[in-house]
Amino acid sequence: KELNLSLYPNPANGTSRISYSLEKSATIRIEMLDLMGRVSQTVFEGRQSAGAFTKEINVSNLGAGWYMVRITRDNQAQVSKSLWVQN
Repeated sequence: KELNLSLYPNPANGTSRISYSLEKSATIRIEMLDLMGRVSQTVFEGRQSAGAFTKEINVSNLGAGWYMVRITRDNQAQVSKSLWVQN
């Protein structure tokens, strides 16, 4: 199922926002990964009901470069998108 994921602003400096929607309730985890696949930070982890959501991502502690934003839904990686951080 599609999550309708978007990131704004991209490139990011300080913060970015991730918006997504769930068709049904699910346990989700949103993570920032470096290009080696290592988790740089967990943005959110928990159960959410169906609906549209926006989470703010603090990227001020990350070095400049490309990162992947991965959403795992019910223990299955569903979506990943790239984010350029220019700190």
